[in-house]
Amino acid sequence: MNAHAHLQLEPLARPVRSFVPWLRAVIADRSRRSLDDLERAAERALESDSLCRSIGEVDSTGASRSALARARTRGRLYRELLGFDLDSRAARALVRGTDTPATRRCPRGLSPHAPYSVSSPLLRAAVRTRRPLMVHVAESPEEVEFQATGRGPFRELLEDLDRLPRDFRPRRESSVEWLARHRALSPRTALVHCQHISDGDLALIVDARAPVVVCPGTIRYFRRRPPPLEEWIRAGVRFALGTDSRASHDGDATIVGELVTARRLWPNVEPERLLTGITAAAGRAIARPDLGVLRVGGPADFVGVAWSGPTTAETLFDGLASGSVECRAFPRDPR
Repeated sequence: MNAHAHLQLEPLARPVRSFVPWLRAVIADRSRRSLDDLERAAERALESDSLCRSIGEVDSTGASRSALARARTRGRLYRELLGFDLDSRAARALVRGTDTPATRRCPRGLSPHAPYSVSSPLLRAAVRTRRPLMVHVAESPEEVEFQATGRGPFRELLEDLDRLPRDFRPRRESSVEWLARHRALSPRTALVHCQHISDGDLALIVDARAPVVVCPGTIRYFRRRPPPLEEWIRAGVRFALGTDSRASHDGDATIVGELVTARRLWPNVEPERLLTGITAAAGRAIARPDLGVLRVGGPADFVGVAWSGPTTAETLFDGLASGSVECRAFPRDPR
């Protein structure tokens, strides 16, 4: 399972390692693409990761639905919400307008994108729907700066996009505190990245039992320091793994690749714990506890693994890293 993806985002023409310039490049690239282009991009992303059986997809345009339906992929389809300048009326209208059918295998969710791209009224409107949510949280120092002071590269980006309200005032709180104040923290809200959270933020996340999705390939792409996953586990954080997007990878973005990278980033985390990040924990993170587990009557979307020697999680990781393990996806359960 892949707990967080942007299937429509393809690799940039050249790597951009600084986050806000990267966002600008992604916005520019997407503006040049038609819906058909984005749908084909989603199809290519699914084809390139054939071992991924289920997904938490963030759909910014509506173009992912058909690709997921044709691939018979299970999971959850989160419709992205953007609008830092939206008041209550506009926020409610946007949420109503994006509440479109998902697929039978991928029920709906909403993704209020991030604190720097979503107004408080828009977050409240998303929370009121009671749908599962997915939010990018505390991903960069620039986000921390903007939340605390209202200054920095994100302010400049919003001004350039003409999305900074005239009556804007800094929130002067962390991204996690902002979510908590609007009652957005819950077991059905997946928090993506959490690169820069305080001890107080961590306590709020644990108390709310909100799952955190980390994306090892994106950490490596931006050359970030890995967050303290071992500390999070000891504190009681529920974590899962995701690919994020091919725009934030040096090469293919596959969930098995994320597993191997996670092992390198956090060598002291038990392999069994990492493995749950692409199985049962990933299902829970996207509010689909029926996925990523073996159960009577459950979907038989199997991946077969063949290797010699002791059958332990550690030998599996070693084999995946060396390429000596053969993995094969079986035909999807037609139900």
